[in-house]
Amino acid sequence: MITSNKKPLRPLRLCARHTILNTLRYVAIPGCLLKLLRVYYKTYRPQDYLFNGKYKGSRWANRSAQHAIECARTDAGIGRAVSPHVLRHCYATHHLENGTNLVFLKAQLGHKNLKTTAR
Repeated sequence: MITSNKKPLRPLRLCARHTILNTLRYVAIPGCLLKLLRVYYKTYRPQDYLFNGKYKGSRWANRSAQHAIECARTDAGIGRAVSPHVLRHCYATHHLENGTNLVFLKAQLGHKNLKTTAR
């Protein structure tokens, strides 16, 4: 039997601050995304925000995010409209269909009430 004294790895999480209602949100990120984020960080050296806006130290505009999603939708050949809210809904639906614990998903989405997540 092979044993290890190493602790099991915890999932990597990204913390988003200053969201609606000034709460903290933690989002699990896969290792492959972490590699890309490291390259991005070393290249651009962001200061106040992970993703800078038009000028260094300014935040990324909501419209810029919408434009990036629209470009990705077009590149993927998706005909239907896509928005950040649609992506959030798809994320939640995918997890529910695969049996993710509702309490875990509630925390991921930043809901205060479990009924909001269960809808």
